[in-house]
Amino acid sequence: MRLMHSKLGRIAAPVALAVALGGSAYAFMASNSVQESSAGVGSGTISGYNVSNITYTLSSANGNPDQITNVQFTLTPADSNGLPAQSVAVWFDNNTANVASSANQDCTIQSGSNSNSVTVNCNVTALNQMAGANSSTALDVAAAH
Repeated sequence: MRLMHSKLGRIAAPVALAVALGGSAYAFMASNSVQESSAGVGSGTISGYNVSNITYTLSSANGNPDQITNVQFTLTPADSNGLPAQSVAVWFDNNTANVASSANQDCTIQSGSNSNSVTVNCNVTALNQMAGANSSTALDVAAAH
Protein backbone atom coordinates (compact mmCIF):
# COMPACT_ATOMS: atom_id res chain seq x y z
CA MET A 1 0.00 0.00 0.00
CA ARG A 2 2.83 2.34 0.85
CA LEU A 3 4.41 1.73 -2.55
CA MET A 4 1.21 2.72 -4.32
CA HIS A 5 0.87 5.91 -2.21
CA SER A 6 4.48 6.85 -3.04
CA LYS A 7 3.90 6.36 -6.81
CA LEU A 8 0.73 8.41 -6.65
CA GLY A 9 2.64 11.25 -4.95
CA ARG A 10 5.38 11.19 -7.56
CA ILE A 11 2.83 11.41 -10.37
CA ALA A 12 0.48 13.89 -8.72
CA ALA A 13 3.17 16.51 -7.97
CA PRO A 14 4.28 17.01 -11.62
CA VAL A 15 0.66 16.95 -12.83
CA ALA A 16 -0.31 19.59 -10.28
CA LEU A 17 2.72 21.70 -11.27
CA ALA A 18 1.79 21.44 -14.98
CA VAL A 19 -1.80 22.45 -14.26
CA ALA A 20 -0.66 25.43 -12.18
CA LEU A 21 1.83 26.62 -14.82
CA GLY A 22 -0.65 26.03 -17.63
CA GLY A 23 -3.32 28.03 -15.83
CA SER A 24 -0.98 30.97 -15.17
CA ALA A 25 0.25 30.92 -18.80
CA TYR A 26 -3.36 30.95 -20.00
CA ALA A 27 -4.17 33.85 -17.69
CA PHE A 28 -1.10 35.74 -18.96
CA MET A 29 -1.97 35.16 -22.63
CA ALA A 30 -5.63 35.93 -22.10
CA SER A 31 -4.73 39.40 -20.80
CA ASN A 32 -2.80 40.49 -23.93
CA SER A 33 -4.54 42.96 -26.19
CA VAL A 34 -3.67 43.80 -29.77
CA GLN A 35 -4.78 46.94 -31.58
CA GLU A 36 -6.91 46.55 -34.65
CA SER A 37 -5.03 46.64 -37.93
CA SER A 38 -5.60 45.93 -41.58
CA ALA A 39 -3.79 43.60 -43.91
CA GLY A 40 -4.36 42.57 -47.45
CA VAL A 41 -2.97 41.77 -50.81
CA GLY A 42 -3.80 43.08 -54.23
CA SER A 43 -2.51 43.61 -57.71
CA GLY A 44 -2.30 46.39 -60.20
CA THR A 45 -0.75 47.23 -63.53
CA ILE A 46 2.57 49.06 -63.59
CA SER A 47 2.82 50.71 -66.97
CA GLY A 48 5.80 53.05 -66.58
CA TYR A 49 6.58 56.39 -68.19
CA ASN A 50 7.78 57.54 -71.59
CA VAL A 51 10.82 59.83 -71.50
CA SER A 52 11.07 62.39 -74.30
CA ASN A 53 12.50 65.79 -75.23
CA ILE A 54 15.83 65.10 -73.48
CA THR A 55 18.24 68.04 -73.47
CA TYR A 56 21.65 68.30 -71.83
CA THR A 57 23.44 71.45 -70.69
CA LEU A 58 27.25 71.48 -70.65
CA SER A 59 29.38 73.47 -68.26
CA SER A 60 30.37 76.93 -69.40
CA ALA A 61 33.40 76.85 -67.10
CA ASN A 62 36.77 76.87 -68.86
CA GLY A 63 38.10 73.98 -66.79
CA ASN A 64 35.39 71.45 -67.71
CA PRO A 65 33.51 72.45 -70.85
CA ASP A 66 32.49 68.79 -71.44
CA GLN A 67 30.88 68.30 -68.02
CA ILE A 68 27.11 67.72 -68.08
CA THR A 69 25.57 70.09 -65.54
CA ASN A 70 21.85 69.80 -66.30
CA VAL A 71 19.38 67.36 -67.86
CA GLN A 72 15.82 68.28 -68.80
CA PHE A 73 13.15 65.92 -70.14
CA THR A 74 9.42 65.22 -70.31
CA LEU A 75 7.77 62.27 -68.55
CA THR A 76 4.41 61.03 -69.79
CA PRO A 77 2.63 57.93 -68.40
CA ALA A 78 2.76 55.02 -70.87
CA ASP A 79 -0.90 54.33 -70.04
CA SER A 80 -3.23 57.14 -71.12
CA ASN A 81 -5.01 56.85 -67.74
CA GLY A 82 -1.70 56.99 -65.86
CA LEU A 83 -0.93 59.57 -63.21
CA PRO A 84 1.80 62.21 -63.52
CA ALA A 85 5.17 61.50 -61.92
CA GLN A 86 5.66 62.94 -58.46
CA SER A 87 9.18 61.69 -57.80
CA VAL A 88 12.11 61.08 -60.12
CA ALA A 89 15.73 59.96 -60.02
CA VAL A 90 18.38 60.03 -62.76
CA TRP A 91 21.85 58.56 -63.16
CA PHE A 92 24.26 57.75 -65.96
CA ASP A 93 25.52 54.40 -67.26
CA ASN A 94 23.89 52.20 -64.57
CA ASN A 95 25.93 53.97 -61.86
CA THR A 96 23.31 53.95 -59.11
CA ALA A 97 25.93 55.10 -56.60
CA ASN A 98 25.67 58.61 -58.11
CA VAL A 99 22.03 59.68 -58.35
CA ALA A 100 20.28 63.02 -58.74
CA SER A 101 16.70 62.95 -57.49
CA SER A 102 13.66 64.96 -56.52
CA ALA A 103 14.01 63.51 -53.00
CA ASN A 104 17.48 65.10 -52.75
CA GLN A 105 16.14 68.30 -54.36
CA ASP A 106 18.50 67.90 -57.35
CA CYS A 107 15.48 67.56 -59.65
CA THR A 108 12.40 69.75 -59.96
CA ILE A 109 9.11 68.56 -61.44
CA GLN A 110 6.76 70.98 -63.20
CA SER A 111 3.40 70.42 -64.87
CA GLY A 112 3.77 69.56 -68.53
CA SER A 113 1.85 70.45 -71.65
CA ASN A 114 -1.00 68.05 -70.87
CA SER A 115 -2.69 66.98 -67.64
CA ASN A 116 -0.55 63.91 -66.95
CA SER A 117 2.87 64.84 -68.35
CA VAL A 118 5.57 66.65 -66.37
CA THR A 119 8.79 68.45 -67.25
CA VAL A 120 11.76 67.39 -65.14
CA ASN A 121 14.85 69.54 -64.69
CA CYS A 122 17.83 67.92 -62.88
CA ASN A 123 21.05 69.53 -61.72
CA VAL A 124 23.58 66.73 -62.32
CA THR A 125 26.78 68.71 -61.70
CA ALA A 126 27.57 66.63 -58.60
CA LEU A 127 27.45 63.44 -60.69
CA ASN A 128 30.61 64.68 -62.45
CA GLN A 129 29.51 63.23 -65.79
CA MET A 130 31.33 64.11 -69.02
CA ALA A 131 29.98 64.31 -72.56
CA GLY A 132 31.90 63.40 -75.70
CA ALA A 133 34.21 60.51 -76.53
CA ASN A 134 34.90 58.01 -73.72
CA SER A 135 32.02 59.31 -71.62
CA SER A 136 28.31 58.78 -70.90
CA THR A 137 26.40 56.47 -73.13
CA ALA A 138 23.11 56.12 -71.22
CA LEU A 139 20.80 58.27 -69.13
CA ASP A 140 18.79 56.15 -66.67
CA VAL A 141 15.49 57.49 -65.30
CA ALA A 142 13.24 56.14 -62.54
CA ALA A 143 9.88 57.77 -61.83
CA ALA A 144 6.85 57.12 -59.64
CA HIS A 145 3.53 58.74 -58.86
